[in-house]
Amino acid sequence: MEQNNNFESFAANNQAITPLQDAELSWDAQITEDAPEFTLLPEGDYLFVVESYERGRFNGSEKVKACNQLTVHLAVHNEANEVAKIRHNFFMLASKAGYIGAFLTCLGLKKPGEPMILDVNKLPGRTGKAHITVREYNGKKYNNIARFLKPEATTPAAAGFQGKF
Repeated sequence: MEQNNNFESFAANNQAITPLQDAELSWDAQITEDAPEFTLLPEGDYLFVVESYERGRFNGSEKVKACNQLTVHLAVHNEANEVAKIRHNFFMLASKAGYIGAFLTCLGLKKPGEPMILDVNKLPGRTGKAHITVREYNGKKYNNIARFLKPEATTPAAAGFQGKF
């Protein structure tokens, strides 16, 4: 599946409203917007842009203990130029650090094998690529990020170099 690699126009046209920019509505406000359409993506590799993030707290479950949680909001374009919105959660636990590292590497913020401090303020507007699958839960289908993909190495040929070395 070939994807458009021009993220500048994609990111510019898909900016999320941050909580500070969001205007509060009065109880008698006129609503003109319709519910956003849900776009179910077929399984494949897709480019995405990080729209926003939230810091929160996960209260714990049978499988995962209570911990800090990072939620990222991603915008994914499909071949029909529709935008799918995906929310992905990261549990801030040592046992889950590899998932966070893969996400940061995907965005070009972390180099493989090198430690780094997570700076969530650098996430919005960053682009990456992920393998997306379809997950079914309670009879409904959802877009699911199976894994974040490492950035592809740019070779002179891939960068548009023509000629001889």
